[in-house]
Amino acid sequence: MERRLLCSAPKTDLKCWGGGQATKAGYKVCLSGGWYLDSLKTTPGHFDGWDYYLQEPTDFEGTDAQKKLVMGGKAAMWGEHVDATNLLSRTWPRASCVAERLWSPQSVKDEEAAKPRLHKFRCDMIARGIPAEPISPGGSIPGVPVQGQNAPGYCPHEYVFNYAPPGSGSPDQDREL
Repeated sequence: MERRLLCSAPKTDLKCWGGGQATKAGYKVCLSGGWYLDSLKTTPGHFDGWDYYLQEPTDFEGTDAQKKLVMGGKAAMWGEHVDATNLLSRTWPRASCVAERLWSPQSVKDEEAAKPRLHKFRCDMIARGIPAEPISPGGSIPGVPVQGQNAPGYCPHEYVFNYAPPGSGSPDQDREL
């Protein structure tokens, strides 16, 4: 069964899963294929965000002229395996991996070089209250000193405790429950 593009306006840009057919018809495209964040590709010890990081938007069969019609891409989150309890943790930092792929040149595909940047960004998100998942199993983040790691995906601010013993004058400790 052949699929046909129904758009005929000459200045139409399409958001689509794959770029081959749309670019062959001369349309500019924004791709989402390969960046469905709810795909559950998780393997023990492997953060599936690296699969998104390595996905190149112009990796489809087509001419150089067709590939020039790829304007960029976007991460897509669907609801089959996602609800309010895991939306943010599933989205982040996976969407960060997609963003890094899209703004980086094709030749940049070094996960080890990206890990410290994405780990720091994850820690920044956690500090802002966004429950982002770890990008590496604990204690294995290249570029982050071992004493600065803890399992999994240690962020230094997570282990700062503000304990004040009862009677110390701390408003949180001295109020009646």
